[in-house]
Amino acid sequence: TSSEEDKIATQRAKDFLLGWVLHPLFFGDYPDVMKRIVGKRLPSFTEQESLLVKDSSDFLGVIHYTTMYIADLYSSRHEDYQSDTSAFIMPIGNSTLVKFDVLPWGLEGV
Repeated sequence: TSSEEDKIATQRAKDFLLGWVLHPLFFGDYPDVMKRIVGKRLPSFTEQESLLVKDSSDFLGVIHYTTMYIADLYSSRHEDYQSDTSAFIMPIGNSTLVKFDVLPWGLEGV
């Protein structure tokens, strides 16, 4: 839906799915929402590691395969990756032999 909760869940899912890897490369640390939700289970960067990884990439290539519907799914159980996102994530599109659900127009909403 276009509810405020689902919009927040969509950003949270992006932070978990993409930000987990990309945020450290461009900002030197994990997204704040990940640090807040995952807490001590998420390894932290030392100051030296943060400086080392920040701005360490000069190119970001995007290969888009799967588009997903995302809805808020509140979970107080934060014990694993799935429950940490507190989001219902459902791939949409036409399945392929390699299990990617292809929906090219989905990249327009990123």
